[in-house]
Amino acid sequence: MRTRSPYILATMIFLASFFLRWAFISKGPFHGDCMSLVMQAQQTAETGTVHYLHSHGFPLTAILSGFFVWAFQSLGLSDPVFAVNMMSVIFSSLTVLVFFLLTRIWFNENTAFFAAALFSSTPIFLANSVYGNTHMPAIFFAILGIYGIWKGYFTKQSPRSLILPAIFLGFGIAARAQDAFFFLPVVAAWLCVHPSIKASHLSKKLGAIVLFIGTAILTAGLFYAPIIQQDFLIKSQRGHDLLHFLNSELLAHIATDFWIFLPLCFKFISSTITMAGVLLSICGFFFLIKEKRRDDAIILLIWFSLPFYFFASLNFYLPRFFILCLFPLCIAMAVSCDHLLRYKGWIKATVLSFWALFLMTVPLLQILPVLKSRHDHAYTPDFV
Repeated sequence: MRTRSPYILATMIFLASFFLRWAFISKGPFHGDCMSLVMQAQQTAETGTVHYLHSHGFPLTAILSGFFVWAFQSLGLSDPVFAVNMMSVIFSSLTVLVFFLLTRIWFNENTAFFAAALFSSTPIFLANSVYGNTHMPAIFFAILGIYGIWKGYFTKQSPRSLILPAIFLGFGIAARAQDAFFFLPVVAAWLCVHPSIKASHLSKKLGAIVLFIGTAILTAGLFYAPIIQQDFLIKSQRGHDLLHFLNSELLAHIATDFWIFLPLCFKFISSTITMAGVLLSICGFFFLIKEKRRDDAIILLIWFSLPFYFFASLNFYLPRFFILCLFPLCIAMAVSCDHLLRYKGWIKATVLSFWALFLMTVPLLQILPVLKSRHDHAYTPDFV
């Protein structure tokens, strides 16, 4: 699957992801959080003052959604719902593009193609990428930050090359902190075990980790500073409600409820990638270990297990919380597909047929009727 330029295939993947989402973009706000996002974005566009969202405010998402509403109105498109929904369509498509580029530089083009295509079509990710929400901008900036580390720091070995990727990840935290934060342990692990720096002195590794995390937190802090200054979080009822939420929905359950909700959360994962995908993911880890790429297998396990444990421990659970877990699983599945394609004859044809039928077609057939219904009906305005 080699192309003369990786950007040709990357462009094709982006366009396929974009037009798939464009074709099924939600007609209405669909979700209550989306309705709130639209209302705040419209006020931000009209007043020029940022109107923050629920919980801790999601400041960058509030800014971006307001910008999209303003930009679309400037183009003569006055529907704020369409503008906010398009924000998710664009950022999710860009996420697939950057994920392809990251996986390509980490593994190879075959693995990158399989991983990006699988991730783009997984029901959980696809269903949440056609209406406005805080997940899509956060995930995009976080994955862009990781890609920046691979293109910059792992090549140049200069501390300065960590600054821009850290800023991008800081943007992700400012967009949706509870998602982007889980990329920090992945980055820290990479900065310790990547082959280009694995033999470096411990002080250099720690310095890189501190520089990156510090820059990311500082960047996010600049977005949260106005919120804190306005007593939006600390002294307001909203701040009290947030602390109560953290205590009652997370801290009181994190040690016990994980084991209660584990079967249901695993069902979320298995239903979106199919049981065939689960088996291929396990095989992918086996192939990595067999090839003496244990560090890569560990990175993928960290990437999957930390957000999975955290969100499975909440007193409530939603499939969209597990989007972060799909990145490492899709890479593991793609590793298996790439290895099996190295065989000749009927094995290669069987792998391609299996991939197209079970890993792509079956999940899409599950979710496309739901997306078509959302595309045809503005659920919240029509039925509430």
